[in-house]
Amino acid sequence: MRAFLGVFLLVLAACGVAVPPPGGPGQGAAWSPEEAAKAFGEVVRAVEPVAESECRRRAPRLNCNFKIVVDNDRRADANAFQSLDKSGRPIITFTVALIAEASNADEIAFVMSHEAAHHISDHIARQRRSAEAGAVVFAGLATLTGGSSADVAKAQKLGAAVGARRY
Repeated sequence: MRAFLGVFLLVLAACGVAVPPPGGPGQGAAWSPEEAAKAFGEVVRAVEPVAESECRRRAPRLNCNFKIVVDNDRRADANAFQSLDKSGRPIITFTVALIAEASNADEIAFVMSHEAAHHISDHIARQRRSAEAGAVVFAGLATLTGGSSADVAKAQKLGAAVGARRY
C-alpha cells in the first residue's frame, strides 16, 4: 500500500509538469541552473498541493503543511530527505546536486512524492520507536550477560542505531 501511495502521488503530481533538460532524458545533456530551478519550481507547485491533500486524507492527525527547501551546499551529495521542524511541520529537503542530476522533472516529482510518503506513513515516529526498542533490547542483553555499565551504554547506543536503520 505504501508503494502505491508513492506511485499515486507521482502520477498525480507529474501531470502537466514536463520540463525535460536540453537534448531529452537519458541523452547526457546537463540542465542549466536556470532550467533546473524552473523545473524544480514547477514540480513543487504541482506536487506540494497533492501531497498535502493526500496527507490530510490519509493521516489527518499529522501536520500536512509541507515545506520544500533546497540545501545549497554544493559539496553535498545528490540526496533528498524528509524531516520535521521543531513545531512538527514536515520539511522535504533536496540538495542542489540531486536537482542538477535529475534527468527530467518527473524524476524530481518522484523523489518529492517519495519523501512526502515517508511523512504520511509517519516514518520518523516509527523510526524513533524502533530505535528506543532496539536500545532497550541491546541494553537488556548486555545486562543479562554481565556487562559493565559502560558495556550497557555502548549496547544501548548500538541497539538504537540498529533499530533506527529499520526506516
